[in-house]
Amino acid sequence: DKNIGWIAGSYFDKEDKGVIFKTIDGGENWIKQNCGKADWIQSLYFTDAENGYAAGWRVDMKQEKTTALILKTTNGGKIWNEQLGKINGMLNSICFLGADGWAAGYDHQQKKELLLRTTDGGVHWNCKNCGINSEIYSIQFIDTLNGWIAGEGRVYRSKNGGGNFSVDK
Repeated sequence: DKNIGWIAGSYFDKEDKGVIFKTIDGGENWIKQNCGKADWIQSLYFTDAENGYAAGWRVDMKQEKTTALILKTTNGGKIWNEQLGKINGMLNSICFLGADGWAAGYDHQQKKELLLRTTDGGVHWNCKNCGINSEIYSIQFIDTLNGWIAGEGRVYRSKNGGGNFSVDK
């Protein structure tokens, strides 16, 4: 609304790199949220004033890999809890329609898209293969069947809840 807003990203030179900020006064002041040890928060999505999700990743320099990260708040950002197990990759975008949600990004180790789906508000996430083999930068669904993803230079559409995607014309 005109008073409450959210931004997220990363500090490159600090130990707690991934950050989420909230404003309750139209952007005059920003309050840092406690979002754990994320290296990067790339996307935020709120289903209402109290319930929201953050997507991003962590970097393990010793193992030279990134781990996808999804956080959830049920109290307007006061506490963010991890929802995702150890899935390789990074997430760039997240969206929800009620309990149905999608998160998307890229798995650099497998060199393919990373597409996750939940039907229970993020308690369980399942990896989907949409066959585009490129990084997904953004995902959006307008209902449980119809959605779009933006990849490297293309937009793809699904008409079956993310079961498959084809180039949108």
